[in-house]
Amino acid sequence: MGNVLDYLAWRGDLSFAVSPFNEVDNVILSAVSYVDFTDCVPGIGEGSVTLKEASEKFFSLHDEKELRESRSFIRFAPFLLHAMMDTDRFSQMKLQNFYDVVDHEKELQFSAVELLTSDGISYVSFRGTDDTIVGWKEDFNLSYRIVPAELEAIRYLNRIHAGRSEKIRAGGHSKGGHMAVFAAAQCDEAIRQRIIAIYNNDGPGCNETFIDDPALEKISHLIHRYVPDTSIIGTLMDHISKPIILKSSAKGVMQHRPTTWDVLGTSFVRQPDFSTTGKVLQTALHDWIYQVNIKDRRQVVDDLFSVLEASGFDTVSELQENGLKAALPMLDRLDELDPKTQESTRLLFRTLADALEEADPLAQLREKLKTRLQAAKELRHEKKEAAEKQRQEQKEAEEKQRSEQKEAAEKQTQEQKEAVEKLRQEQRDAAVEKLQEQAEAAVEKLQAHAEAAVEKLSDTLEAMKEQYVAMKEQREAQTAEANPDPADKT
Repeated sequence: MGNVLDYLAWRGDLSFAVSPFNEVDNVILSAVSYVDFTDCVPGIGEGSVTLKEASEKFFSLHDEKELRESRSFIRFAPFLLHAMMDTDRFSQMKLQNFYDVVDHEKELQFSAVELLTSDGISYVSFRGTDDTIVGWKEDFNLSYRIVPAELEAIRYLNRIHAGRSEKIRAGGHSKGGHMAVFAAAQCDEAIRQRIIAIYNNDGPGCNETFIDDPALEKISHLIHRYVPDTSIIGTLMDHISKPIILKSSAKGVMQHRPTTWDVLGTSFVRQPDFSTTGKVLQTALHDWIYQVNIKDRRQVVDDLFSVLEASGFDTVSELQENGLKAALPMLDRLDELDPKTQESTRLLFRTLADALEEADPLAQLREKLKTRLQAAKELRHEKKEAAEKQRQEQKEAEEKQRSEQKEAAEKQTQEQKEAVEKLRQEQRDAAVEKLQEQAEAAVEKLQAHAEAAVEKLSDTLEAMKEQYVAMKEQREAQTAEANPDPADKT
């Protein structure tokens, strides 16, 4: 059985005049908007390029090896574009009005591109979500509010088709399919009159507020809705149109990828009903979403995706591939939820687990899964105990370390205190010794001065004595001369 890539190889040489536009063409054009056409396709009102030119430009800007190694759910899109480039049916198709905007504060992610087919009709392709957990959460957000991307879709359709006259096909995959329906219902009346078909390719439905909008009823006959037989996203919420159920070569959530849908000729291969697993999943999700009123639904969605994000994986396909590895951190996060919302989220997971078990005919496999789950629970319990023991040991070690550090600090403080006191004593002793030396030197100096003074004084007294004796002798001589001795006269 073939797929859309085989379709391009089989029928790519046929123009739309020979083989009219069909449902497989629709899916191919809806998937093209997954390509990041930045710097490859002109913006709104800036002209157009052929698909061949856009593809050549894209692969001149992006490394093919890196594109192939990507784990993204939409990694197929560039290679789908490359395959289209080599066909007569699509290579000369005009691409224009590329628009891409992301605003994290507004939680806005929107992108679209217009493709002009050779039959003269405009196909407005709205980009959907990939398989990132964040992207899937955006689809669930539609269950309780109008998201900014919906309003952007209306503005985009009105803006690019204002004043034009050609007929319009609007479509998209995943969230893009919902955007196509929403924009077609809410756009200007003059533009809505020119819409001939709306394609919702495995995209979510509408919440209970929008499903009753009369504008939706007016376009219901134009909606073509395609879903694989284990669809999840495509069966979320309420739909106004019945699904065309398709056969897929993939299992589980991977059926969401449109390149897995089986193609025969110009049509997809139909299935009479959803698979057992698909029915169970759809019922569980529907009951879970609608168990609370629309006002409280945001908390329910936030809780669910906080558990999924706790796995450490970014995509739903990684969750599917690493179920047991992802389960332990998810269970830990589930334990942290508010008790009220925790129970509803646990109920969803239990319902899904029971449903998948009932849908699996292999009893041995079920027992194996139960054993693995029990082992995971026991391992989780052991890890908790080990973590608690480690925390206690770490706490005791930290306390012991703090006590040792305190004792060491006190000992160091005492040693520093003693060292300071010893230094001060040494400084005092040195000062006393110095003062004593200075005093002794002063005494010696004073003694020397005293001795010199005494000697000088002695010399002075001796001189005075000699002077006195001389003066005495002189007086005696003078006296004798004035009073001569009679004996002398004789």
